[in-house]
Amino acid sequence: LVARHDMLRVVITEEGKQRILPYQPGTGLPERHDQRSLSRREQQQRLSMLRDELAHYKADLSQWPQHRVHWCDTGNGIGYLMISLDIWCIDGQSIQTLINELACLYGDPDCALPALGMTFRDYVLACMEFEAMSQS
Repeated sequence: LVARHDMLRVVITEEGKQRILPYQPGTGLPERHDQRSLSRREQQQRLSMLRDELAHYKADLSQWPQHRVHWCDTGNGIGYLMISLDIWCIDGQSIQTLINELACLYGDPDCALPALGMTFRDYVLACMEFEAMSQS
């Protein structure tokens, strides 16, 4: 998904401009937590602590990644995927798209995702063109 969606690779420069970083395979993968040897109570405590940590995470917008992804394996085929994503760079529709695509890939890592209609850059350029036309 990071390769597919350029705004998941955006940083803010010192000049306050957005810059999309090139995708580097293998980056942004989930941090794994093996909790299989813990008691159910200990697992719940650690999950709660991680959830709280992620809920209060403040990303440095000049650095990448700005999201954090964790996979907690609690055993018996049960695990928890936790994601912290600062939504400064994503709108509501894009969040829904990401969730849908993540669900598709989770169910089938080879699922064919539909082509994206446009990038954020395409959207900004179209808005600028529309604004220029309306002023003329």
